[in-house]
Amino acid sequence: MPYKLTDTAGWSDFTPEEVHDLVAALPATRADGQPFDVAVGGRRWRPDERVERAYLADLAAAGATWWLEYVPAGDPAVMLAAVARGPLR
Repeated sequence: MPYKLTDTAGWSDFTPEEVHDLVAALPATRADGQPFDVAVGGRRWRPDERVERAYLADLAAAGATWWLEYVPAGDPAVMLAAVARGPLR
């Protein structure tokens, strides 16, 4: 699961093109013959769910197999609500 830090003060999401390039640079399979999983993410959802869904669809089309949501440590009820909400599907 790669992270992309553009400088020491900011975060930048992977673009679908970058995910495609990452997938293209991987060997066809792992040593055990299975395909690689490519996980990206590590941040909260965008405020507009439609925009987030479109972004995730583009990442999947580029070869990403997992997207991870960042749930910050804090109020247990807020954390549990994020887990209960589940992933975008």
